[in-house]
Amino acid sequence: MSLLSTICWENFNFAFDPTVLQIHRKIFGKELDLSDKDAVRRIQSPVSNESVINDIARASLKVRDCAILDSIGKFWEEGKNIFVVYGATHAIIQERAIREIVED
Repeated sequence: MSLLSTICWENFNFAFDPTVLQIHRKIFGKELDLSDKDAVRRIQSPVSNESVINDIARASLKVRDCAILDSIGKFWEEGKNIFVVYGATHAIIQERAIREIVED
């Protein structure tokens, strides 16, 4: 399988292993319903509080925010101009830290 087909999810088997379905049932107390798009969004959302998966999503975003801030600080120290584009929530979360970087 080529790297491109892997990145583009070509020939990927999206079937759920019975174990995944059992884990979902154990965590959420109900069967997985992929047609319930709102439930699928809530399951992985960092702002929901439905399960430990939401906690993992929040922790993952914190790691990402720290990596972004580290890069911004590094490039700012090197005297580079920085243009960053990302979601509004990240801008709100990172604003104070970015101000501290550029105002020091």
